[in-house]
Amino acid sequence: MDLMATADHPANANDVKVSVIGTGSLGKEHVRIYSQLHKAKRANFVGLYDVAQDTARKLADKYGVRAFGSVEEAAQASDAISIVTPTTTHFFPAPL
Repeated sequence: MDLMATADHPANANDVKVSVIGTGSLGKEHVRIYSQLHKAKRANFVGLYDVAQDTARKLADKYGVRAFGSVEEAAQASDAISIVTPTTTHFFPAPL
């Protein structure tokens, strides 16, 4: 794929900073896969966030990425985010 580089669009996939929010059973797999992609220079995996900060720190240490202190911090440091949370958190009802 030929990508045109601009200030808003990096030249290739490994220039895109990616984070994972949610490190439960499926989120841990996202972390593992992004780590593998990072090592293969196919993604720029920068960090992860989870409400369980101990879990987040352990995974961050294991994979050599940053454990963000908040969703906002992760968003500011990233171009793309995998949000891996329970299904019950996927829906926001419309205001009445």
